Amino acid sequence: MTDPRPFIDGRDGELDVDRILVETIPIAKLMGSFLLVGLVFFALATLTTSLGLFEFLLVVAGRFVLVLGGFVVLLYVIVRGSQLADEIADHESQETGN
Repeated sequence: MTDPRPFIDGRDGELDVDRILVETIPIAKLMGSFLLVGLVFFALATLTTSLGLFEFLLVVAGRFVLVLGGFVVLLYVIVRGSQLADEIADHESQETGN
């Protein structure tokens, strides 16, 4: 019977680094994309320091993008965790023959 823990190598009980990297790279790309868009807004706000209201709106938009990115990453992690749990349950049910 294999180890039901998703990031543990069933053969030797060590961390499965390859599996961890496969799961973290999409999360890092998602976080990086929102960070990049947010930084564009902050850079534009820094360049337009003489325009008070426009600068304020750019800062608010940058913060909104970062908060939205945080929620999207959190949702991705929750959905991916649910998918991993379903994969483990399917694998265990196949092993028991149910």
